[in-house]
Amino acid sequence: MSSWHVGAGALAAYVDRGLDGVQRASVEAHLARCTSCRGALADTGGGAFGAVSCDRLWDRIETR
Repeated sequence: MSSWHVGAGALAAYVDRGLDGVQRASVEAHLARCTSCRGALADTGGGAFGAVSCDRLWDRIETR
């Protein structure tokens, strides 16, 4: 497991779709293996999507 975690600012930018493609891919790759950061993402509110459901988010990613 990496010692790096997605910071609150990056998670907020991720939720608000404020990251470029490379940054989004990096965050998503990390989220795939880090339960701590997935929990932090689930706890975020506001932004473009309101509260984020990780299950719903991953379903959309897998569909695409």
